[in-house]
Amino acid sequence: MKITFLIGNGFDVGVGMQSRFKDFFPIYEAKSRTKDDRIKMLSEEISGDYETWADFESALGKYTSKFTKDTKQDFLDQLKDFEGEFIDYLKLQEEMLSFDSEKEISEHMINALRGYYDGGKLAPESRATIASIYTNHASEDHIYNFINFNYTTILERCLKTISQDIVVKRKHSGERTDKIGRVVHVHGKSDLHPIIGVNDVGQIENKELAGDSRFTRFIVKPSLNQYLRHGNDSAATEVLNQSTIICVYGMSIGATDKKWWHNILSWLNNSGERQLIIFDYDNKYTQSNQFSWLEKEDALIDKMSKYSTGVDVEKLRSRIHIAVHKNIFEIDLAKQKREVYEVALEKVLAKV
Repeated sequence: MKITFLIGNGFDVGVGMQSRFKDFFPIYEAKSRTKDDRIKMLSEEISGDYETWADFESALGKYTSKFTKDTKQDFLDQLKDFEGEFIDYLKLQEEMLSFDSEKEISEHMINALRGYYDGGKLAPESRATIASIYTNHASEDHIYNFINFNYTTILERCLKTISQDIVVKRKHSGERTDKIGRVVHVHGKSDLHPIIGVNDVGQIENKELAGDSRFTRFIVKPSLNQYLRHGNDSAATEVLNQSTIICVYGMSIGATDKKWWHNILSWLNNSGERQLIIFDYDNKYTQSNQFSWLEKEDALIDKMSKYSTGVDVEKLRSRIHIAVHKNIFEIDLAKQKREVYEVALEKVLAKV
């Protein structure tokens, strides 16, 4: 049986990185002040108030309305500058983390993988449903795969602390070995063609540029994956299609990843055994009234419905399980280096 985790920026934040859009954008904005007008226009036009990276990517599509075919290179140069600054920022963030406590990290990751649905993380009936899937597949090895939407390799470094990639060995009709499987970076890595952009040409507000293939291949993420020829899209699709359970962790349900939400819902629709678990962070969520849970579920169902084609998401509701504020992978790896990072950041900003 294969269990797949879709990993978003919430994972990196949970281990101590300050990698939210709102963490980075003020620094980019400050550094942009020293650049020429053609480049710094992005920082002046894009709002720093966006909550997620998906919001920013959507804003990029709207921002294209400021350009023409004659000035499209200005847009691309601005995006290139933004991406370069962000990758440098991520590398500085990564330097803040410590992986010295390998035993602690290993135990934490194993506990998260073995108990992600247990211990009050899901509603009792949802927990029983997932437990029954494991019971039905008890005579098989369990493989944990990951589709990583982050540009960092923090997830891999945490997983590498697990000896021989073995999550657990158990007895059932012989010995079974549950292991770590594949990690697919669907949007590249910080040192290997990281991808920032929109999901499709329909999200490019400038219709003139939306019809320009020489432009769209630079900012439409599926096109970028195709032209880069790394096979990330096909590898991620293969992993998804082979899964019995999919867990979404640290990701917003954003329009700029519409392709993947459509694929997930199609996958869920194709087999009654399959289950989707969404770990949702919402600092406004409360359990103190009778409406909050249903409103939360309705909001997520409605959002996913916008990204589905030919799938009635309402009919899948019983196999979509939601856990709010359950940070299963959270572990602070930055506690010993936070002060060093702050000093390094001050030096960066001092040069602006």
